Amino acid sequence: VHLSGFQAKPLPGKAPALPVSGGELPKLGTASVAIVDELDKFNPLTGEMIPKQAAGYTTANHLWTAKDRTVSLHAAKGEIVGFQVSFTGAVKTVNPTLAFPTLPKLAANFGRYVHVAAGDQTLPDPIVRLDGGLSVPSADEGIDGQKVGSLHVEIIVPKETPAGDHAGTLTLQAGTEKLELPIVMRVWDFTLPDRLSFLAEMNTYGLGGPERGYYRLAHRHRTVLNVVPYSQRGEVHPGWGPGWNGTHLDFLKWEQRFGAYFDGTAFDDMPRKGVPLDAFYLPLHENWPTTVEGHYNGSYWADEAFDDKYRKNFVSASKQFAEHVNERGWNDTLFQGFLNNKVDFKRNGWSRATAPWLLDEPASFQDFWALRYYAQAFHEGVSSVPGKGKVIFRADISRPMWQRDSLDGLLDYNVVNNDWRRYRRMVLDRQRAHGDLIIEYGSANDIGRSNTQAVGWCIDAWSLGADGIVPWLTVGSGEAWKKAESTSLLYPPRFVSSVEPIPSIRLKAYLRGQQDVEYLTLLSQATGEPRWSIGQQVREHLKLTGKREGTGAAGEDAGVLSYDKLLPQDAWALRVQIGEALSKLKPPAKDRLVELRTPKRVAPK
Repeated sequence: VHLSGFQAKPLPGKAPALPVSGGELPKLGTASVAIVDELDKFNPLTGEMIPKQAAGYTTANHLWTAKDRTVSLHAAKGEIVGFQVSFTGAVKTVNPTLAFPTLPKLAANFGRYVHVAAGDQTLPDPIVRLDGGLSVPSADEGIDGQKVGSLHVEIIVPKETPAGDHAGTLTLQAGTEKLELPIVMRVWDFTLPDRLSFLAEMNTYGLGGPERGYYRLAHRHRTVLNVVPYSQRGEVHPGWGPGWNGTHLDFLKWEQRFGAYFDGTAFDDMPRKGVPLDAFYLPLHENWPTTVEGHYNGSYWADEAFDDKYRKNFVSASKQFAEHVNERGWNDTLFQGFLNNKVDFKRNGWSRATAPWLLDEPASFQDFWALRYYAQAFHEGVSSVPGKGKVIFRADISRPMWQRDSLDGLLDYNVVNNDWRRYRRMVLDRQRAHGDLIIEYGSANDIGRSNTQAVGWCIDAWSLGADGIVPWLTVGSGEAWKKAESTSLLYPPRFVSSVEPIPSIRLKAYLRGQQDVEYLTLLSQATGEPRWSIGQQVREHLKLTGKREGTGAAGEDAGVLSYDKLLPQDAWALRVQIGEALSKLKPPAKDRLVELRTPKRVAPK
């Protein structure tokens, strides 16, 4: 037996010291003003915080002390950083401005935390663009007895920003009264990449309202919106699939609708300028391009269940997608062949589902065998097309321990639930053998829980070897403005006159988590320290022990990983420690950190 002589290097640098004494909070009008982390949450009636913070936190924390009234920020070039300005007490029409004399091109965005009913509480979640100032109590929210309200301040740091400390001023004005707070922002000497090495995928099953607005909102927050383009009834949503005449696909209207996402022009005016969409579901499924009806003989086994025409059309459509992607040079988007439908939906009526098996979250081996049948047909079409396009097969697996070798060499994008942690060795061994990406799926935290959940989940999943995470549902309904929905990370437009969707502070937590993972990826590349070694130390450093909890969802419950013990200042301290080290190492900026590992598949026998 030969044991490794590898000695893990400790994380570089030291955690920054936190201030221990505060002072008296400054006032604007009759309201006390404090600077806290953007992920901190105030009950507007009681002032209680989620997560619970120690006494004196609002007067002295990782971002400021009331004694010197100075806000301290840290950022990489190309990073988006934010903080929260809380007002305890009555104040009317606060209008903020932010200026850095040495950084005239720096952009700052101001929003206000809007409250929604969450159980027996009313808590902040949507971040609405500030228009007309912030008042406490808020006239349009109608919260009787409101004592606390908050501004959200977000800074987009240009890539060309000089490294070093930059002084600025946050000015808060309410009528004739004015409060000026100095800001010192340290910009480190390295740049975050525009191309994502870790995907926070915002899954949803349909969009109403401003389609392009949703894609742009997710892109701005370094996440990727991915919309399943068909229903359990086997109907492709109007316009979400190319035309099919029985033998050929007509891409004209489909490309007119979606092409700007794949070449990046839809994002030309955004922080990650011109970077294409990272992932996109293709409309291929069991009922498209060919219907199940008329071609299915009732067999439990998919390779015996369909006639030759059905399979031939699936192969042909897969091939035509690959040809079109390569012809257009859309080489940066992961075009996913994915089967989402379940036979279980037939329990509510035979016409409710077209899938004869559980193609999503397979359970019986016949379900895995059916996925194998479709994956083989998919790769038979795709692998015959030369080029750099990434047309890949995806499956969502809730029982990796029952998979056996059914999808070996066929599964490119392995979306697996929290059980992969229990069977991690098995999942990672498959990855090493076959090159698939591992994406962990679950749920976003309830609004009544700590917003550090998303940050902890991103860091923890990366540390364990995952390439991304997927909250299973992320676009809220119109009712989310009245009653909290844990699945509303992207809110629909609030008013009839609104044209754009609204981010939640929880979406911004995924932005934070994704950026933190980029720090860790850069550290691994710059030092040569293996990812698993850094990940192990990070998990110990932050005491990341994600606990899976049920969400109460009917049927298959994706569950949610709880990181309630992780405080915003803990994640901040790790980021600053790593950031200082990277600034000394000066890693070169790279357009893409991690290429898709999946090898070019060959047509399976």
